[in-house]
Amino acid sequence: MSADPENPLRPKMLDFSLILTIAISALAINVAVPSIPLTQTALGGRVMDGHYIMTAFLLGYALGHIPFGLLADRYGRKTILLAGLLLFTLGGLASSFAVDIPGMLWARFVQGLGGAAGPVIVRAMARDLTSGPALSALMTKLMNSLAFIPLIAPLLGSAILSFYGWRGPYIFSWVLGVVSFIVIFVFVPETQKPGAVPAAKEHRLRKSFVLFITHRESLWGAGLLMALFFGYLGMMSGIASVLHDVYGFKGPSIGWIVGALLLPYAGSATYNRMAARTGFLKTPRSIQSLLRLGVYFFIGAVGLAIVALFLPIVPLWLFFAVIVIYLIGMGLSFANVTVIALTGQAKTAGFAAGIMGSVQIGAGALGSWGAAAFYNQSSFSLLLMMLLAATSFVAIYYGGVSSGNTPAQKRVGQT
Repeated sequence: MSADPENPLRPKMLDFSLILTIAISALAINVAVPSIPLTQTALGGRVMDGHYIMTAFLLGYALGHIPFGLLADRYGRKTILLAGLLLFTLGGLASSFAVDIPGMLWARFVQGLGGAAGPVIVRAMARDLTSGPALSALMTKLMNSLAFIPLIAPLLGSAILSFYGWRGPYIFSWVLGVVSFIVIFVFVPETQKPGAVPAAKEHRLRKSFVLFITHRESLWGAGLLMALFFGYLGMMSGIASVLHDVYGFKGPSIGWIVGALLLPYAGSATYNRMAARTGFLKTPRSIQSLLRLGVYFFIGAVGLAIVALFLPIVPLWLFFAVIVIYLIGMGLSFANVTVIALTGQAKTAGFAAGIMGSVQIGAGALGSWGAAAFYNQSSFSLLLMMLLAATSFVAIYYGGVSSGNTPAQKRVGQT
């Protein structure tokens, strides 16, 4: 099976394997959302402990990105990816047998740590296999698959919850890890070019880091990713509790509601993918135009969130409207921001993807923690996280474009 970066006819199973692997952590996070209130109750946790179940996973997930990126650059993609999937599976197995909140938090942390290998190494593999417009198209396909995971996973989690109880989603996550391990082992070759592995030097980490932080476009993209995931994962960590505690929804119905709320995200990400397929995303200017459209939606989310935060009781429709508009903006922005951040990082694609993953999920873990720390059995903490995230995204976007120092701005001109 060829890993030639110029080969336009990559085997279908290779693409499927990459999509499955990049999606397993998103599945593990989102499939458990409907069960969070029941998990908290069954394990004797406090009101905010349900949020922390997701926070623990995200913390491990954030901490694993850079180490896995470095190891993938040094020892090759496939071996390190398989090691991460094994760790993910073991953590999932432990979480399915947890008997108290501390045990659940440690198990989810380990699972998140192993889960970091998937997205960081798959992004590096995408960079190995393609470049230029082809990279944008493949990255959009990968990101588009992630767009549907939050839509499908809560529905799947609700179904599993109905038949197997609150432990069911955690069992599903480690079974998925086993399947992904087998698929990668059988169908995915080593994609790193022979001779591309950097020599082992003590200052290699510092050089890789300097290369990333001195590339202004990569920094700009990383900042935008941080803003996106601060709001998104802050919202996802607490939405089940808000729907349960504030609006009175119970059990499996929560998953159906979350899935419905995520439909516009899937739709906007699909629009982005269609733009890539039609050749619209062949130039930096066209990528920038979709980002700008996403910014307009974030501005709308800011306005609605401000209105909601000043109301004594937030109507359900307004709570949903803030979430939907935010997610549409994210769907239009996610894949294109990822492409921007990877630009110019061919020599250290694994490390660059590791930094991207760490900053975006680290910001998400911070948003998740904030949603838990300020949770008072109202929608306030979730709305606050999304307001801060949307405002930050808009500020970072216009700051980068108007400064005259961002490479993307230099290529596409002032907007």
